[in-house]
Amino acid sequence: MNNAKQERQANVFYKRLLELSNASGETVDWDHTIALAKKLMGSQVKPIMVDYSYRFTGVESTALALRAVLAMEPKNEQRVEAIKRWLMMQRGKEGWDNTKTTAEVFLVLLKDDLLNRTSKDTNFSLDALNKDSVLAQLKFDPKSRYAVESKVKLPAELKENTITLKKDGPGKLYYTLLQTYFKRMKPGESTEADALPQGLKVTRKFFRLQSVKETSTGVIRFRTVPITGGQIKAGETVLMKVYIETPVHVPYIIVESP
Repeated sequence: MNNAKQERQANVFYKRLLELSNASGETVDWDHTIALAKKLMGSQVKPIMVDYSYRFTGVESTALALRAVLAMEPKNEQRVEAIKRWLMMQRGKEGWDNTKTTAEVFLVLLKDDLLNRTSKDTNFSLDALNKDSVLAQLKFDPKSRYAVESKVKLPAELKENTITLKKDGPGKLYYTLLQTYFKRMKPGESTEADALPQGLKVTRKFFRLQSVKETSTGVIRFRTVPITGGQIKAGETVLMKVYIETPVHVPYIIVESP
């Protein structure tokens, strides 16, 4: 609307967009939270009413909102950087949530770069330090602006659980940290983790398969017997059942078992 000279309407919608945002410390986002839903639909919103869909994620909503901010306030560096900071915090190993969301984030970050870049604002060196040890030394200049991301693999054991990034020179640095680990779970043990959607529960149960011959037909069938105590013997056939409880309707769920 702003481009079509309908500035009054654009300002009204833009003001409402900012009112709906989640502002926390140094970040701004439009994630699909209960707080945002209450601003949009009133105080009667319940968690189950905040629908989850892979089609429209909170990250994608934030990327689209950033596009509006760039259209209305392209030079508001504080707000733009606060939104970008949140987007970078949401990045996974290969991108954001899914390919559609990743595309929206990539496009808006590229738009911001084309609007606000200068020829001399990327020229700095970076040292990744762990106490007195130098883990990596990197160099960034205008030629590396659209180059492949630089990765630093951290050792399994660190002298301290703190990594210091020492930057020297002009330019903006964006970084993320990805930690991958496997935890051996004991019977009955659970671990706290963020679920999407909120309230999603996944449980596993194990059963022995015992063959039973029907006397009338002679057909051999299998029946499941719950395994108690977590003990099995070598050579036993074991059936694992995965139970998924979700508070809202979801189009599909992918389950991975290491």
